[in-house]
Amino acid sequence: MLQQLIGHTIVIDTPYSIQYIGKLVRFNNEFIELHEVDVHDASTTKNTKEQYLMEAARGINNNNRKAVLVKQSTVISLSRLDDILVF
Repeated sequence: MLQQLIGHTIVIDTPYSIQYIGKLVRFNNEFIELHEVDVHDASTTKNTKEQYLMEAARGINNNNRKAVLVKQSTVISLSRLDDILVF
C-alpha cells in the first residue's frame, strides 16, 4: 500500500503528540522518508491533532523540515492529506 502513496502528501499519526505531513519519497522496513515536511507537536499548541489536520487539509500548514525519517514502529495511522474530510 505504501508504494501507491509515493509522491503524494501524506499524514502520519503517532501515539504521541507528534504528527507529520509531507511528501512520501521512499520507505523500507524500518523508516518512512518524507520531504517538504510539517512536523507538528500538539503539546506545544492549543489546537488538537484533529484541528491541525483540518487546517492542513485547507492548505494551512508550514513546512518546517526539508526531510524527515519516521521510524515505522511509531506510526499508528497513515493517510493521504487529500483524504482528510474537512467539516
